[in-house]
Amino acid sequence: MTLAKRMLLGAFVVVSVLVAAVITLAGGRLRDRLAAEQREELLHEARVVAIAWLPATNADSLADRAGEALLRRVTLVRADGVVIGDSQFDSLGMQRLENHASRPEIVAARASGAGVSSRHSASAGDEEMYAAVRHALGFVRVSIGTARFNRIVADAQRDVVTAALVGVVAALFLAWLFSRSVTRPVEELRDVARSIADGNLQARPHLAAPAEVGELARAVHDMAEQLERRVAAIREDEAQIRRLERMRRDFVANVSHELKTPLTVVSGFAETLLDEELPPADRRRFVETIRTNAERMRRIVDDLLDLSRIESGGWMPQPAVVALAPLVEEVFAGLAPEAARKGLELRAALTVPTVVADPTAMRQVVGNLVENAVRYTSEGSVTVLSEAGDGGTWIRVRDTGQGIPEKHLTRVFERFYRVDKSRARAEGGTGLGLAIVKHLAEAHGGHAIAESEPAAGTTVSVFVPQP
Repeated sequence: MTLAKRMLLGAFVVVSVLVAAVITLAGGRLRDRLAAEQREELLHEARVVAIAWLPATNADSLADRAGEALLRRVTLVRADGVVIGDSQFDSLGMQRLENHASRPEIVAARASGAGVSSRHSASAGDEEMYAAVRHALGFVRVSIGTARFNRIVADAQRDVVTAALVGVVAALFLAWLFSRSVTRPVEELRDVARSIADGNLQARPHLAAPAEVGELARAVHDMAEQLERRVAAIREDEAQIRRLERMRRDFVANVSHELKTPLTVVSGFAETLLDEELPPADRRRFVETIRTNAERMRRIVDDLLDLSRIESGGWMPQPAVVALAPLVEEVFAGLAPEAARKGLELRAALTVPTVVADPTAMRQVVGNLVENAVRYTSEGSVTVLSEAGDGGTWIRVRDTGQGIPEKHLTRVFERFYRVDKSRARAEGGTGLGLAIVKHLAEAHGGHAIAESEPAAGTTVSVFVPQP
């Protein structure tokens, strides 16, 4: 079967199904809507008649007058279920009516004050809708035949069928026109597919084609886009599997360079210690130098392991409420001898007393920042501050050192990056402290920044988002 015929058949089937669904659903909903409105109207009318039913009023006469005015069947029923007034029956006819105490609408009205039901009426000979309200003298019931609903629904369904026939004819005509416009897009798709197969990833089909052809055009378009993105990704990966290689080489060179000096010192002094005639004082001094350099190498290895564990995702923060004052005091206690040697004052200004973060990570962050500040500050003070930020807490360490030139600020968080390499090694730094701080902050969803002015000190700040 050709595409045009399939499109015509599909259009016919779809429109036919839609028409059947509309007739079924619309007819049912229309009937339900009319019934709901009619129930409310009947209850309202029953309440109006109830107002006019007084003890001295002739019930049958009232039912006749109300039925004539409302164009409804009005029935007045005593509390025991006996009919004492009906607009469709005279006195003799009412005597033949059954007791209404068990009628569903009367039962519901007795229980809740109002009731509605629909059923076939033997006396009226038709499907009837009844609405009853409770009254001091019994019950007032108003009813109407449902044949009118069925006529309205049937008329509506007939109108839908008529419109559907017009729609089917129009749909088939449009489908025929549409099928005529399919050939050219299909040929275009064929040409585009061939171009892509030949390596021209810039070829794109027009997206204005109809129906399935349009979907095919979009699919081919998306395929070409994905192919182009994947080729670009492959090229980017190649530029990256190279950047990473360069970083690996730089890292190996940096680690080798950082470990070479202490290893050379250890090796040289160890050879010197083999001299049995070495004076005890010199021997002790050389051993102390070996211990210091060995400790430096251990710290470099420990920091590298910490950094590797954080970067690889092998460590995840375990947030808890951390009191900052005891943490800062612990850090200060460990660095107090070095600060005293330099005459530095260690201060704390904690306007935010607690932070929700991993306790061990916070200890390492504050410790690394304060240790860096003490190491590179020759006089003045080192201050730890905590401040509330937008959605989190800032932890800042401010010193009064020589500051960092602006060109270095964006790189101080890189591994092994030092502003003054010779001084940093002389002070015992590993060059990894700020890199660890940065990665710990990011593991908490935060970040770290450095601000400085030459000869005015440096402030390194860590932002930690708070729940």
